[in-house]
Amino acid sequence: MIVACASFRGLDIVYSADNKTLLGKPALKAYHRINIKENLRTPNFLKYVDLLEKFRN
Repeated sequence: MIVACASFRGLDIVYSADNKTLLGKPALKAYHRINIKENLRTPNFLKYVDLLEKFRN
């Protein structure tokens, strides 16, 4: 649902700490395939810790 909303709204980045499911290879492949079929742009996926480090520095 998170990625679908991000795709529909045209968001550039989705941050997540859920590396096993939301950012897992099968999920990323599925997002990409569905977004191609629906003519949507797939957002970039980054780890939540990267966001934290960016704001802490």
